[in-house]
Amino acid sequence: MLRKLVKSMAVPAGKSDRPVDVPSDALSRRLVRDPVCGMHLTEGLAVTVRQGGEVLYFCSEECREKFVGTSKKFAANA
Repeated sequence: MLRKLVKSMAVPAGKSDRPVDVPSDALSRRLVRDPVCGMHLTEGLAVTVRQGGEVLYFCSEECREKFVGTSKKFAANA
């Protein structure tokens, strides 16, 4: 029992000899950039909108709404 205690103290907090469980598709995910705030995130986590045949990626609903609201404002002024 003392050996287990000493061995557990030798491993830094948060570190383990066990392998980390990483989803198989995590390595193949593509990074995309939010056109409003500039944040980079994985394509799978992004909020999307299709505009003019192009898919745009956003970090949140708030950024998407800002973008959609801005483009509607520009369209109304045209």
